[in-house]
Amino acid sequence: EAGMLLVPFLAPVLQNLMFAYGKYQAKNLLILYDAIGTLADAVGSALCKPELVQVLMPPLINKWNLLSDDDRGLLPLLECLTSVSQALGHGFRDYAEPVYARCLRLIE
Repeated sequence: EAGMLLVPFLAPVLQNLMFAYGKYQAKNLLILYDAIGTLADAVGSALCKPELVQVLMPPLINKWNLLSDDDRGLLPLLECLTSVSQALGHGFRDYAEPVYARCLRLIE
């Protein structure tokens, strides 16, 4: 796997992914969510650096907050956030409560 070989390049890779995130529309966002989740799975805890978390999480959480509970884009974003949260571990702490609360609301 190339996962650990990507670690030195995480900052520019994330910056470019998040730049694309700001430009992409619904169909391409699905591909981008998959790319972000796959990257998180590949590099794991190497993603848990404050400067990387600050690039990655604000746009994802912003979208999470903007989507309604019945939006079809919510599930792919949640799948992406699952991989990201596992990679970030304690770095996801600031985002965990609102994500968890919404997930509980969704399954009720």
